[in-house]
Amino acid sequence: MESARYAEAFYAQPGSALPPPPHSLQAHLRKVGPLAWVDVLQLWADVSPEVRQASLEGNFRLGIWPAAISRHPEGRWTLAGAEKVPADRMLYPPEKTTGIPGSLTQGTWNEQAMIYGLCLTGYLALGGRLPYQWREAGLAGEVGRMCVPLVSLPAVPAGLWGSIARGTHRDVRRRYCDLESWGGDLQAFLSRYPDPATESLRDQLERGFFH
Repeated sequence: MESARYAEAFYAQPGSALPPPPHSLQAHLRKVGPLAWVDVLQLWADVSPEVRQASLEGNFRLGIWPAAISRHPEGRWTLAGAEKVPADRMLYPPEKTTGIPGSLTQGTWNEQAMIYGLCLTGYLALGGRLPYQWREAGLAGEVGRMCVPLVSLPAVPAGLWGSIARGTHRDVRRRYCDLESWGGDLQAFLSRYPDPATESLRDQLERGFFH
């Protein structure tokens, strides 16, 4: 099924004949393999100011997935492929919000939905894979708006995995609602690894998630 092939490529699954966008995280994962957990945190720190800015402007970054995140020539990651749209264009009636990431009772898309995209991207960047039935169902558009069941990654530190699990929780009421709550958990996790590299990363998280 053609739509299944697009869904597979979109989420950086192996075996697709479709080429990934140049310089994208998806291309990096295909060529080099999974990122280390500290590199995933760096990616989140790099793009968090763009998420915050979009939220402050009343906008939504649409399609935050490996194919939409690109590495800048200077080395940092950006949301170059995640289109910025007015948040009020992403409204769903209440009866349509069950299982949609980031949807509240009014059906709004906000920071919570963008955090969902970043957490799912982090899962894929760490080597996670979508269950087979999701890749074969031809849900290129729908997968991004539904709860994707994740498989635990034993090599990922428990604190980081807990953050990913909460950001993608099946019950939207239990997910992170804003960057501050997510950033607080990430900083608490990093405090267990006191070294110059993680100190620098904590400073970046502070600037991106809280300012």
